[in-house]
Amino acid sequence: MSVANMDIRPVTDLDVRGLRLLVRADLNVPMQDGRVTDATRLERFAAGMRPLLAAGARLVILTHMGRPEGDMDPTYSVDKLRPLLSKAMGARVLFSDISCGQSAVTLSESLADGEALLCENVRYNPGEEANDPALAAQFALLGDVYVNDAFSCAHRAHASTEAVARMMPACAGPLLMEEIEALTTALETPTRPCVAIVGGAKVSSKIAVLRNLVQRMDTIIIGGGMANTFLFADGCNVGRSLHEADCLEVVAEIRATAKDAGCRLMLPHDVIVAREFAAGAAWEALPAHACPEDAMILDAGERSTRAF
Repeated sequence: MSVANMDIRPVTDLDVRGLRLLVRADLNVPMQDGRVTDATRLERFAAGMRPLLAAGARLVILTHMGRPEGDMDPTYSVDKLRPLLSKAMGARVLFSDISCGQSAVTLSESLADGEALLCENVRYNPGEEANDPALAAQFALLGDVYVNDAFSCAHRAHASTEAVARMMPACAGPLLMEEIEALTTALETPTRPCVAIVGGAKVSSKIAVLRNLVQRMDTIIIGGGMANTFLFADGCNVGRSLHEADCLEVVAEIRATAKDAGCRLMLPHDVIVAREFAAGAAWEALPAHACPEDAMILDAGERSTRAF
């Protein structure tokens, strides 16, 4: 199915007055010393929510922060986001110290039109990343309609993104719709020449994306840890770099598909390496094939940057 043919209902089609909208957001903003260092993601989310609040919606917001692995690590509490979120949305924002359970349900039912409830980090629940249907059923008690507004998390089959959407009326939030429309334009009617930049840690998590893109793009620039796996497949020494040694067949398949489609894959020619992944670590620029055994590739080099 093409992006353009997806049957996705936007939340803006609903009369939201008095409805509890269970909104899955991605407010995983960068933090340092307990303070938000870049609020762009939060502000963009708030901009889409303000019209819904003005129309009388009652928002119950689910989000994650970091990777607490099911532990109640206060470092990853989302309560610290509440003042910024309240200011950005121009609305009162309550807080639930749990993301599911009776006290959270009670708070959601206490909301007035135009108010919001921010629930604690969904990843404090061990069942979140396991897509536990029992946990999703608890989430479903928090709202009347589910709204996915977290495009960056929508590909993950987690309890707050996939299972819960099967248990209640579901629709797409403003940010999700914006991204879908942008993808539709980029993938269905691209302006050529068109280039895709694909990064991230793993090839294995983006196999379907790469298979799709190589048949639509003229060029794909591969960066991040993913580039290391491609370099490793070429016989390059990658030292202690993040890479997937068991993905060589996948890399070969993607390259073959790209060749058949006339899509050029670009990898770094030179790289930045260091002995440790830490601020202030000593680094050096080397050819992509010359990473020492005790070092790791952390970025593309200046020559590659210019080429890209």
